[in-house]
Amino acid sequence: MITQAGVAIGLANNVAERVPDLGTDFSSLLMAVIVLNQLAGPPLLKHALLSIGEGKQSTNSMHKSPKPVQVDSTLGVRYSV
Repeated sequence: MITQAGVAIGLANNVAERVPDLGTDFSSLLMAVIVLNQLAGPPLLKHALLSIGEGKQSTNSMHKSPKPVQVDSTLGVRYSV
């Protein structure tokens, strides 16, 4: 997606140079659309894929809550409960 944003930014700059009256407004609008697309696009795509059953829920261990741990202060040993 980053490369597509780069092409769109280049187009906005080109329009701003060639059509000074319309170019600034067009460039501002296009930049706003690019920012919204970059921020909202990936989460919306993930939601759409999950809702139709084409994606997988994350099984990353970082999302799981850690096991409780007790520390024995005399020995400095940690063990799971």
